[in-house]
Amino acid sequence: MLLDCILSEDAFIIINGNQNMVKGNFIANCTCALVLGEGSRDNIIVENTILNCQGGSMSSTTISERNSYNNLIYHNNFINCRWYWALQTGVNNTWFDNRTLEGNYWSNVWGTDADGDGILDEWVEFGVYERDYYPLKNPYWRPADINHDLEVDIIDLVKIGASFGSVPSDPSWNPHTDIAQPYDCIDILDVVLCASHFGEKH
Repeated sequence: MLLDCILSEDAFIIINGNQNMVKGNFIANCTCALVLGEGSRDNIIVENTILNCQGGSMSSTTISERNSYNNLIYHNNFINCRWYWALQTGVNNTWFDNRTLEGNYWSNVWGTDADGDGILDEWVEFGVYERDYYPLKNPYWRPADINHDLEVDIIDLVKIGASFGSVPSDPSWNPHTDIAQPYDCIDILDVVLCASHFGEKH
């Protein structure tokens, strides 16, 4: 779904809303792509691309948290956005997936990726309250791209093979390779999902 808003409008506004999911949207040219306001909690914001949100003031941002908490925000692409968050009173929101240890892509954030896992080595800090501890090196596009290099290739299959048969308590466990249900075990279904997209590029 494409949401194309003029500069003075917001795309999503969730006021005192709980347990909503905002997933798989392409949001462009908005003053504020998402407002989580006044007690909004337990919402999931995942796999959205937010483009050219150039809010005109610090109260007009890509994602604005106003007294919101316990929201989960990950695998989103924030591209060419002037501000990413409002430094208000959002607390205890999580900006990464606890299962895969993957966060969001921020086009104005650069850093190193020493181990080549596609996750930047430095976190993104949101004022006083929150951090994306696992910012992505490149835009998120599909789970089969294990190392987030924008193509599904032999490296991704090798990474799955290296952790094949493992569970989270094993030394060989790699959370990035746990891409298919049932989760918490790297099995043939993870291999099949990756192989089914082999050769694809973003």
